[in-house]
Amino acid sequence: MSQFSEFKSPAPVRGLATMRKLIRSKATRHFLTTDGHWTGKVDNAAQFPEESLVRAAVKKFQLCDVELYYQFWEDGTSQYDFAIPLH
Repeated sequence: MSQFSEFKSPAPVRGLATMRKLIRSKATRHFLTTDGHWTGKVDNAAQFPEESLVRAAVKKFQLCDVELYYQFWEDGTSQYDFAIPLH
């Protein structure tokens, strides 16, 4: 079982637009995966159903220089995505 398993969100409902919350490194622009590694592929990123779980993961794993990345479309990044720095 992954150390990030408690942060996984349920499977998205087909046909509904969902907003994904991801942790992204500001330096590399890679995304945190469920096994604690970094990936350049947004599809492999750990998804957080709530902001409080993002902050808990940052604190628990002592992540630095990261941001909360909001992805609006499941099929990749879009002009509507945005990021908020996490301290």
